[in-house]
Amino acid sequence: MAAAAPDEPPPLEALKAKIAASRGGAGDAEGASPPKALNGANTYGYIADLFSGVAVGAGLGYVVDRQVGAMPAFTVLGLILGFAAGVMLIYKASMRESRQEAADKKIE
Repeated sequence: MAAAAPDEPPPLEALKAKIAASRGGAGDAEGASPPKALNGANTYGYIADLFSGVAVGAGLGYVVDRQVGAMPAFTVLGLILGFAAGVMLIYKASMRESRQEAADKKIE
């Protein structure tokens, strides 16, 4: 195995430099944080929004069904409306995060 010339950086350092250059910044790539999209807290928040929308919709539909006597009709309608409300909450949260991320990039 041939030794690297003294003026050449080691292969690992060269790879780190390429990664830093592709990310748009020079410097140490080890301290870089993962993108916000990979943040687990956001994912759990989205799941909670969807679950709460479905649960509230189904619960209200069940209560209305018990009062009216049309057993599955309002429960199914509540499930559908609750799912739509959960998706809308996820959309609004993701748009809010997207605007915040864009504002953060403008500041930098």
